[in-house]
Amino acid sequence: MQNRNTKTKDEVLRIISSSSYALSHTDIENTAQIDFDRVTLYRILSAYEQQGIVHKVVGNDGKARYAACKENCQEHLHHKDNHLHFGCNDCGKMYCFEDRVIDLKMPKGFKAQQFNYTVYGTCPDCNA
Repeated sequence: MQNRNTKTKDEVLRIISSSSYALSHTDIENTAQIDFDRVTLYRILSAYEQQGIVHKVVGNDGKARYAACKENCQEHLHHKDNHLHFGCNDCGKMYCFEDRVIDLKMPKGFKAQQFNYTVYGTCPDCNA
């Protein structure tokens, strides 16, 4: 029998994994089919981020949003999520474009380990 914490972790992972865009804390809380407190959610998301299960994207509005990592997202304790992110100015959704990997050319002597590249505009739903 699962304890409450495991059910909560499973629910958070289910919600994030089934979404086509990165979710904020509020999005996750509003989608959840079980009750859990905000502190528990913060702890779960932090643990999932450290484990390479999710990655965090912070939008222009300062909100953190979380998206499921793909296989091998975490390498050497650093997220390998150097792909393009897209933020919709109208609806606020944040998308991960996994197939748009950024190859950043750094000046001699500099080594990029992690970066966040976000383009802002309007998504197809808001353009319709």
